[in-house]
Amino acid sequence: MISVEKEKQKIFAIVAGLMLVSNIYLASLLWDPSRSNKMVVLVPTIDKEMSVGTQVVSEDYLHYRAEQIMQLLFNIRHENFAYNVDQILKQVSSHNRPEFGKQLDEFTKDIKSKKYFYTFNKDAYEIDTSRLEVTFSGYLETFINDKRVKTNHKKYKLAFTNSYGLVKLNSFEEVVDAGV
Repeated sequence: MISVEKEKQKIFAIVAGLMLVSNIYLASLLWDPSRSNKMVVLVPTIDKEMSVGTQVVSEDYLHYRAEQIMQLLFNIRHENFAYNVDQILKQVSSHNRPEFGKQLDEFTKDIKSKKYFYTFNKDAYEIDTSRLEVTFSGYLETFINDKRVKTNHKKYKLAFTNSYGLVKLNSFEEVVDAGV
């Protein structure tokens, strides 16, 4: 009877030892000094339902995507142009990426060399869910070294594609009114 108790104690000691080793190993995997340099961004609370399917995209989702791209585009500065351009290009459909790259290079040329930057303050928008288009109108302000040098009322149209529920930017253009 004593040998059975000693065997149980040995098995318990082995299991406890294995658990201790595995916990130490898992703790070492979770503790990573490089994690302290990472930033966690929490998605803001969204109070509207956004839906995307293979045949349909909700109005709120299109508006959100267009706002996101406009924010990236018109907050490009000489310090962050590479990051913003990269983020915009990630949202562009693959067959339009080279064209967008050229467009963004042209747009950022003055930003890089002359330290221009732009802000866009929208005053109205229109959404066409059947054509997957969002049009913004508002005031484009041009700054050089934090000094506003120009303000113009502009209108921009963003068109998207929906490929099996993956919504990508298809085109971005300034809308020029025929009467102007």
